[in-house]
Amino acid sequence: MKIDYILFDYSNMIDILKIHTDKSVAKYINISHDYIKYVTKSDNVKYYGLYMNDILVGGLQIDFVDKQINIAIMIIQNFQKKGIATSVLRDLKNNALCLPYKKIRASIESKNEVSIRLFGHSGFNLVDSKDNLNIYEHILD
Repeated sequence: MKIDYILFDYSNMIDILKIHTDKSVAKYINISHDYIKYVTKSDNVKYYGLYMNDILVGGLQIDFVDKQINIAIMIIQNFQKKGIATSVLRDLKNNALCLPYKKIRASIESKNEVSIRLFGHSGFNLVDSKDNLNIYEHILD
């Protein structure tokens, strides 16, 4: 499966809103009024649109902390259960985006059973649970 990662900036506001207003994304990821500015103008954050065959299928938020990235993967409902998030995790584990990190972390809401299974099956380790969040981690070789 080929996913194209397009780095978004503020001009991609409509596409970011399209992703985050999708019911299945909004159910677990709430955004504030300054979210788009945060993900497109912060030095330590990158936001990628995920495309398959030139169609927007989701987004990937990456926050950098030293040599660690904290990620959020958002797949638009019509494209879920097609292996896209699994491919994104595989690409991140293989550092296909050539970014400077040694560790990947994700905080998953404890009610989000689909994402919990995804990270477990993708070789991520549960390292902590707090505030209704399960923290998953993978250390690159």
